[in-house]
Amino acid sequence: MKQDWKPGTMIYPLPAVLVSCGSNESEYNILTVAWTGTIC
Repeated sequence: MKQDWKPGTMIYPLPAVLVSCGSNESEYNILTVAWTGTIC
């Protein structure tokens, strides 16, 4: 079933998201991604 969503702020006040990456302990890193509410 298709849903039609109107533009708006889904997660107000748009918190930052911490994304972790790396395949082993010497490569681990954390990135901060802002404006996650506008991804869609």
